[in-house]
Formats: sequence, C-alpha cells, structure tokens
Amino acid sequence: MNFKKENINTFLLLGVILFAVNINGIMFWTFMPGLGSGRLNPIIGPFTLILLFIIYLYGVQSSHIKIRNKTLLISFLGIVLSFIIVLLSALNQHGDLIKGLRDITYLWLMIFLFFMFFNSYRFYNPEKFVKHLIIWGLILFPLISYLLEYHTGISYGRERRFGSFMGSSPLFSTSCSLIFMIALFSKVGSKWKFIALITALFWLIESGTRTPIIVVIITLIYYYFSSLNYKMYKFKIYTSAAIILGISVVYLPIISEILTGYQTYESDHLRIFAFGDVTQETGSFASRLYWTITVFNQLSNNYFIGGYGGGAAEYILDALPHNDLLRYWHDYSIFYLLLLSYIIIYYGLFHERKRKNDFTSFMLSSLYILIVILLNVIHNIFQYPGAMMLLITFLYYHTKFENSLKHYH
Repeated sequence: MNFKKENINTFLLLGVILFAVNINGIMFWTFMPGLGSGRLNPIIGPFTLILLFIIYLYGVQSSHIKIRNKTLLISFLGIVLSFIIVLLSALNQHGDLIKGLRDITYLWLMIFLFFMFFNSYRFYNPEKFVKHLIIWGLILFPLISYLLEYHTGISYGRERRFGSFMGSSPLFSTSCSLIFMIALFSKVGSKWKFIALITALFWLIESGTRTPIIVVIITLIYYYFSSLNYKMYKFKIYTSAAIILGISVVYLPIISEILTGYQTYESDHLRIFAFGDVTQETGSFASRLYWTITVFNQLSNNYFIGGYGGGAAEYILDALPHNDLLRYWHDYSIFYLLLLSYIIIYYGLFHERKRKNDFTSFMLSSLYILIVILLNVIHNIFQYPGAMMLLITFLYYHTKFENSLKHYH
C-alpha cells in the first residue's frame, strides 16, 4: 500500500472513532440542545459499522490485507449465532426485540473492528493514529467542551462532573483512560506517553470518577513489571514524576484543610478521593450491589441460564445495571455471554500472540482479561459505541505489545 493511501486510512479510522465518541455532545451544542447523554447511540452503532465496512472495502484492494480462514469463520459464526440467540430471547415475556437488535449491532461492531485490526498489515499507520488520537481525543475535543461549559455555564450531562462531549463523566473518564493505555502499549515515544498520562490524569480528576483511575494505576503496575527494558526507563521516570505531582496538587489543599480547619474548596470532581458515597445505603457501590443481587436472584429462577430477552434487566431494575456482562447473561443467556467471551479471548490471547510460559506473557494475558472485566462490570461500556471502539483498539495494541518489545532493545 502506498504512503498516501495508508495515511488516508489512518485518518478515516481515527475520524470514525472520534465521531462515535463525540457526536452526542456536538449535536447537543449545535442542533439538538435538549439531547440527553447517549440518546444517539442506537443510531451511532449501525452507522459506525457501515462506515467501518466502507473504509475496509476501500483498503482491501491492497495486497497487504490477509484474511485468515479461521478468523473469518469465527467472525461469521459470532454474527450468526448472536443473531439467533437474540431472536430466541425476544420470545420471552419481557423481551424487547429492538433493544436486542441494538445490542447485537454493538457486538457486530466489536467483531468487525477486531477483524479489521487483526487482518491487515500496513492498512493504516499505527503510530500516527495514536498521536492524533491523543491530540484530538485527549486534548482538543475535551478542551473545546470544557471551554464551552465554562463560557456558557451550561453543563452537558451530569452537573458539576465533567463529561466532555460524551455527556457522561464515567464514560468520558473511561475513554480518557483507554486512550492513555493505547498510547502506553503503542510504539510512540516516551514524550507522547507522558503527554497522554498528564492529560488523562487531569480529565480523570475533573470527571470525579474513580474506576478509570484504578484501571490506569493497575495498568501502569503491569506495564512496569512486563517491560523491564532500559530504553523504557525514561518514561518510567516521567510517569513517577507525573503521579507524584498529580497526587500533590490534589492532596495539598486537603492537608491544608485538615491543619487549618478551613475548607479550601468544595467540588464534585474531587469525589475520586472521597468514599462517603461508597458506604452510604444509596451510594454508587450500594446501588451496584443491589442491582447485581437482584439480577442474580432472577437468574437463579431458571438455573442461571438466563435469556429473558432484550431490556429485561432494565425492566426489573427500572435502571440500566452498571454491569454489561451480567446484563448480557440475564437478557440473552449464558450462551451469549460465552460467545462474547470466546471472541474477546480468541482475538486477544490466541490470534497472534506467541504463547510463552514466561512472566511477561502471564502479566499481559491477565491484564487483558482484568481490564475487560473491570470496564464491563463497573461501567456500561458496551452501551456506548465510541467507548467500546476505544476498548477494542486498546485490546489490539495491548495484544501487539509483547511482540513490539523488541522495538525497545
């Protein structure tokens, strides 16, 4: 593939992902001021899938596109089986076929993005893609949204907790953490990784969301121990300094308040360092625990097979449970959950990585599974096509990381 076409593919892929991440907020600030967070997602899902298919057809003319028979078979079976399972589950009393079709569209989007990444060589420029993802996804789009909210006094999404153009502070912070982790496991230089870390930490604090910060810390620990190479030493120094600086900036006012008794600030974005709502009966942890127990009790009524139909978990809870894996199990059966798990594990652990019985392989494999579980159990990442696409992009770069370690030798 020539250099020009590679760059075109890079910016087309980047544009589709950034479109899916930011379009809700862009429409809110332009043509649809009353638009709620995530309202366009059922439209964004199929539209994004079509755009990706067109981009892939444009690039498939290159001889560097190599499709493996096993990959094609698994992707095809994933699409067909998920469709059959969702149709069968829609026959239940509370099954909603429209919501079922919405969810399998998201699954098909995930399968096709995996398929694009893993069946192309030089389809796009991975380093240029990551650099522009940092510039646009971590800096420009959030900054524009931040300035709009500051200038107008109008907040899109949750009040006093910044959610950028996504309108949801948990999903925005999850997206920021994923962009940083994509940069971390890519081949971009230490300065780009450092810029991604500093920017992500700022937005994570502004969003007032705890889980993504925990995910970033866990990822950094795994990265440190799985990449003991001399040329990564500079980034580790940068990272350590950034974390110390970030913690100091946040905690110095708290220490001052303790010593002087004077309340320095009152802001919901510092919720990440407060755990009062975790222990309250109506707090975030208590709500998630209640939803989980309720759904599990319902699953126990049919021997934990599930399959109550699309939207059934929302129906019994009168809310969307913050646990997509459990929701899929409840609504579409254990077979749908196993199908989803197999696709993620196949692409992430068995498709290209050379399986070795060493410490690095163990660390990377366990991190891969842990990140998928954390982001699906805590946040509804599969309800937001943009955030889900960032998750798949991270899983791809993470999978390639073990082979790319030789880049640093």
